[in-house]
Amino acid sequence: MTTEDLRRIAGGSGGNTFNDYNIRHVDNLNPKATTVVNLHYVPVRPMFISKIINKLYELYKQNELSDKPAKDFDLDNLLKKYRIIDKMSCNRLVRWEKYIKDYAPYREQLYQIYQGFEDLGQNKRETLYRWLNREYRRLHDKWDADELFDALKDYVVDKMNGDITLFDGITFEEMDDNVCIVLVDAFIECRIFEKPS
Repeated sequence: MTTEDLRRIAGGSGGNTFNDYNIRHVDNLNPKATTVVNLHYVPVRPMFISKIINKLYELYKQNELSDKPAKDFDLDNLLKKYRIIDKMSCNRLVRWEKYIKDYAPYREQLYQIYQGFEDLGQNKRETLYRWLNREYRRLHDKWDADELFDALKDYVVDKMNGDITLFDGITFEEMDDNVCIVLVDAFIECRIFEKPS
């Protein structure tokens, strides 16, 4: 970061510098300064889910995340194997039933992304599942059924909006769509919502 970047921040026009450094403001910047002592910033903690969404977005840009998975996918087998219908009924999901069926075919691409991180020794999928489960439990105190799924999705999307590691090129709709892929996978894996008895 240059002194000129800091002057722009001090003057209230941070531009990309805010995204790059997450700096809120600079006090008393000396025009001849070459170093800055009184710099106020919020530490950046990247989210693993943003890395997943970035990878899904790369697949989308390469046309590898299209309608093809849905055409080749054996949805009936998945529904039986994981007792998805029972689980949706147990959790009183009505509106999300269609979304779960729509997003389920993308599990294979998502699994490959998770596997890529695990091959590097980064077993973060389990951490992501635990985080989603904790937030699901917290939101369960106030919501249930479809509204609970909505609230969880909105919470994750809101958290991701503040993560500067998310690709700039991702539109809100693409991010929201890819979050649904991650949440539906977590639902199928019984990491969020209750298992049928």
